[in-house]
Amino acid sequence: MSEVFNEDRRARQWFTVESERAPPTIIPAPASRHEPFPLTDLQKAYWLGRTDYFELGNIGCHVYVEVDLPGVDRRRLQAAWEKLIDRHEMLRAVIRDDGLQQVLPHTPHYDIKHLDLRDADQAKTDFELAAIRNRMSHQVFSPDRWPLFEMRTTELKERTLLHFSCDLLFIDIWSLQILHAELIQLAYQRAAHLAPLEISFRDYVLTAAQQRNSKSYRRAEQYWLRRLETLPAAPKLPLAKNPVAVTQPRFVRREAMLDHEVWRKLKSRSAKARTSLSGTLLAAFARVLAAWSQSPHFTLNTTLFQRASLHPHVHRLVGDFTSILLLEVHDGPEVPFDLLVKRMTAQFRSDLKHREYGGLTLLHEIAKRGGGLHQRARAQDAWVAISGSRGRDLSRCESDAAGVSRSPGLSARGTSLSELGRG
Repeated sequence: MSEVFNEDRRARQWFTVESERAPPTIIPAPASRHEPFPLTDLQKAYWLGRTDYFELGNIGCHVYVEVDLPGVDRRRLQAAWEKLIDRHEMLRAVIRDDGLQQVLPHTPHYDIKHLDLRDADQAKTDFELAAIRNRMSHQVFSPDRWPLFEMRTTELKERTLLHFSCDLLFIDIWSLQILHAELIQLAYQRAAHLAPLEISFRDYVLTAAQQRNSKSYRRAEQYWLRRLETLPAAPKLPLAKNPVAVTQPRFVRREAMLDHEVWRKLKSRSAKARTSLSGTLLAAFARVLAAWSQSPHFTLNTTLFQRASLHPHVHRLVGDFTSILLLEVHDGPEVPFDLLVKRMTAQFRSDLKHREYGGLTLLHEIAKRGGGLHQRARAQDAWVAISGSRGRDLSRCESDAAGVSRSPGLSARGTSLSELGRG
C-alpha cells in the first residue's frame, strides 16, 4: 500500500489504542437496540442532500468496490456475509419517515447472486462485467427500504470477483475496511472467530450527543465561532452550467499515475519539509483549485474519521462516524509550494484540535446568519485521503480507486490513492 495509506493506517491505529485505553463511558443498552435514534449531522446532510430540493442533489452517497477472491468457497462466503449482517446492526438499518434511523430486528435472507463466466470468451466477459459495473456503480438505494447494499460474485477463469455496492448513509470508509477484513477472515479461515461487540452504533450516537455539554466541546465551539467571520467562501470556479440547472448530476473521474521516481521525490520533499504525504497531496489539490478560482483564498471541505474514545470497542463498530472539517486555504502566485504545504498543515493541525465542533454545525451557523455568507455555507469542494484494501475500487461518493465518485452537493472531490507498482 502507498505511504498515504500507511499514514491513514497509523492514524487509525492511534485512535484504536486511544479507544482501548479509554475508560468506558458508554453504557450498553441492548434492550433498546431496535428503538429509533437520531441521525448524526453528516447522515442528516446525506439524507436531505439526496433530494431535489438542494443544488446537485438527486443522488445518494454511495460506494462500489470490486475485490478479487481467489479460490473462495461461495457457500462459506454466503455464510460469512450472513454472519456480518447479524453482527453489525447498521447493515440492517433504515431511515423512517420521521427522520430517525432504526435497526431492524429481523431481515429476510440475503442471497449473494452469482454469474459464471468461466466458459465465456473475452468479448462476452467484458460485456457482462461492464453491465454489472454500470448498474451497480450508479445505484441509488431508498433509505427506508432494506437492504441498502448489494453483493454479488462473478466467476472468471482464474478467480472470483466480488462486487459490492453500498449506500454510505450507515457505513463509512473505515467501516468498509472492517467489513472487508472480517469477511475475508470468515470466508477463508475455518476456525475464524470474531469477538462479540459490547456496544452498538446507537449506544455510541446517544452517548456522543451528551459530549456537547462538555468543556472541551465549548472550547471548540468558541474557537470556530471566533473564526466564522473571516472564513472565506468555497473556491469560485468557472462553471459550464449553473448548478441549479443540473437535475441529475453525473461525475466523471479524472486520474493520473505518478511514476516511481516522481513519487520518490515527492516523499523526499515531504520528509524534508516535515509534512505528511497526505498534507502534501492536499496542498497540491488546493493549488490546482487556486489556479482556477477567482480568489486563491477559499475554504475546503475535508473529511475526517471521528470515533471518540468512549469505549474500547468503538473502533470495531460499523457505522457512519464521518465528520467534516472546514480548512482555510490562503494561496497565491507569490507563495512557494513548500510554504503552502506548511501553512495548510499548521492550520489543519490547529483545526483538528477543535474537531468536536463539527464542520456541519459551523455551516449551519453560517447559514443562520444569512446575508453574504451563503456561498461560504457551501464550501463544497472536498478532499478525501482513504486507504483501500486489495482489489479495485469503483466508488461513487466518495472514495475510489477507479470509476465514478459522487456525493450530493459536491462539485469536485479530490481523493489520494496509490498502490505499489503503480506509483
